[in-house]
Amino acid sequence: MCAVSMFVQVGDGVTTKLWTDSWASVGPLSRFAPELFAALSRAGKTISLKDGLHLNRWAREIVGALTTLVLYQYLLVWDLLRNVVLNPLQSDQFVWKWSPDGKYSASSAYRAFFHGSTNLPGAKEL
Repeated sequence: MCAVSMFVQVGDGVTTKLWTDSWASVGPLSRFAPELFAALSRAGKTISLKDGLHLNRWAREIVGALTTLVLYQYLLVWDLLRNVVLNPLQSDQFVWKWSPDGKYSASSAYRAFFHGSTNLPGAKEL
């Protein structure tokens, strides 16, 4: 629930996880390029966006087999990351999409679980 309900407005990239947070237009890179993600070192899977972009460290963390699919996904991710610009004067902001102010609350999470559902007549009485 949390993974699909939060996204990151990138600032300095310090607290955003490069591969697992939803900061890119394609969603988490681990889902966008799963074979490439599987080919990363353990440390490479947890690096921040800032650290990953610094001197293209994310690419140096690839330790698995360079299959055709891994290479294809590498090119897709390279193209996406080369356009990322960080703002060192602004912190990353995690936004909860189920509330107007973007902040998490237990009540907004409860409402999100039932978003799009319909009321059954008489259900409350039961």
